[in-house]
Amino acid sequence: MRLVLDTSVVAKWSLEEQDSAAARRVLYDIEAGVVEAHNSTLPSFEWLNALTKGLDRLDDVHHSLHLFDGLVARNALTQHPASSPALLHAATLASLDTRSQGQVSAYDAVFPALAPDSDATLITADAAHVHKTEGAFSAVVLLSEYAS
Repeated sequence: MRLVLDTSVVAKWSLEEQDSAAARRVLYDIEAGVVEAHNSTLPSFEWLNALTKGLDRLDDVHHSLHLFDGLVARNALTQHPASSPALLHAATLASLDTRSQGQVSAYDAVFPALAPDSDATLITADAAHVHKTEGAFSAVVLLSEYAS
């Protein structure tokens, strides 16, 4: 199974929030080799911001960064650079009026833009994002509905 992880999923590996247990199941499946994970390099700063605001100790932030780096180093998580073709694809997706509910931001469109390139399903904890993009881009699944 191939998944594109948005920031809401990755942040829940370390933060205690709703659906953190489901996010950790995704992490377990990545580490077990059941899931081939993909992510963009673009949201790294958003993720770091979530960690520094959500974790009490700097050591916990370091541990989370080490976990993420370990996944990348072992090729368990493929990070896609913010290349011009990927950004152009995201801009195209962001210009669509999805489900007559307005446009998805260019930032949020980066994740579904990666999904077809890696033949993967986008996974997110953001129900509004799922509702706007479902059927318009690629396969999208809500984190709370994830089953390995």
